Amino acid sequence: MAARLRFLGTGSAETRGVLSEAGFLVESDKSLIMVDPGPGAAQALAAAKILEVDRVVVTESRGHDASLLKVKKRPGNVEVVSLPGGVVFRLTDGRVSYVFGAVSKELSADVVVVASGKPEVVIKKLRPRLAVLTHFSASQLQANPVYVARELQKKTGVQTIAAHDGLVVDLLAYGAVSEQKSLSKFE
Repeated sequence: MAARLRFLGTGSAETRGVLSEAGFLVESDKSLIMVDPGPGAAQALAAAKILEVDRVVVTESRGHDASLLKVKKRPGNVEVVSLPGGVVFRLTDGRVSYVFGAVSKELSADVVVVASGKPEVVIKKLRPRLAVLTHFSASQLQANPVYVARELQKKTGVQTIAAHDGLVVDLLAYGAVSEQKSLSKFE
């Protein structure tokens, strides 16, 4: 299975009741990592027929439902590195970073999931192959995230999409990770 991102919820406290705050999953062939499981994460996982995850990553104060999730803790093939302002997920065929605070070059990746109030700054500084906007505020929701993503793509030249509750992003299909297989996949 190619690496995927599955957005269970793309909202923030400001958009509660309009968008879910359930967070997102980083999926690879051997790992399933839940990131920032906000209110409703356990129900969203159940609706997606996911009974357990391998790891839960909680940033700042966003992990409201972390204690409700069943964590298997099996060894996976994704290395997780927490940094100030974000988290980097090192997959066998690329890097995904989740940026929610101050931006540093250490957060550079093939795919950047942006939960920052300044997505243009993040995208221009990190120059990923793909940027995915999430954790929408009321003003971003009112401006329509799809249009915001389109404008950011025009300004930055970086492929940019707006996540929505239930979106699954196949990173290979978006050209965001390498199609070449690494030797570590052959055991």
